[in-house]
Amino acid sequence: MALTAKNRLSLKEYRGKFFETGKSLNTPLLQVIILKETTSFPLFAVSISKKVAKKAHNRNKLRRQFLQLIQENLSAFPPYKYLFLPKKPALGISSSDLRESFSTLLVKIKE
Repeated sequence: MALTAKNRLSLKEYRGKFFETGKSLNTPLLQVIILKETTSFPLFAVSISKKVAKKAHNRNKLRRQFLQLIQENLSAFPPYKYLFLPKKPALGISSSDLRESFSTLLVKIKE
């Protein structure tokens, strides 16, 4: 299931703003940068560097996994803008471990 268009965020406008003024939260598998600009619903972007996965197939697979996790937990997010940056260890990990890491990060976001 894909993330709906109203919840997707274009990085063309916001990439610099995320790194300048965003708040960063980390786990061993994932980093999330939050822009606390209130919107009517949460907006998400997932960016995966070539340093994390050389092949586009692997980057796209990881992106789809994270978008699936976001979609499943959409109601748990406060209405801000989020940039998810998976780290290299997330590439070779099982989906259950990825889900567990995501849930710990979700607890940090709610604080």
